[in-house]
Amino acid sequence: YKCEKNDVPITVQNGSTLPLVERPNDEEAALYDPFEHRKLAHPTSDLDTLIHLLKGSLGSGILAMPLAFKNAGLFFGLFATFFIGAVCTYCVHILVKCAHALCRRTQTPSLGFADVAEAAFLVGPEPVQKYARLA
Repeated sequence: YKCEKNDVPITVQNGSTLPLVERPNDEEAALYDPFEHRKLAHPTSDLDTLIHLLKGSLGSGILAMPLAFKNAGLFFGLFATFFIGAVCTYCVHILVKCAHALCRRTQTPSLGFADVAEAAFLVGPEPVQKYARLA
């Protein structure tokens, strides 16, 4: 390159072309099964998992249900309870699907909740990759 005013050569330095995250191609990610590589000392049964989900969803907030029904009314209270329960179940389902997809994409056997957030930022669009450590 040369300067437009006086034809003096200009040295141009480009940034690094190294990727921030190694992304396997789609074929490699599709072949990786995180369940085959996962080794758990004490895996939970389906019943244990259901109990943990109920305990996490209801928690101590169940103690406030009578007051909520008193303020909302019986019919709206029942409708709202089932609606919010369905929304919470759907959100947990999306989180599990995202965790499984990220396990395949990053070829990691298992990811916790914070690990899912960090991996989602790392393999996401470039503008959000810098926030991965905050996730």
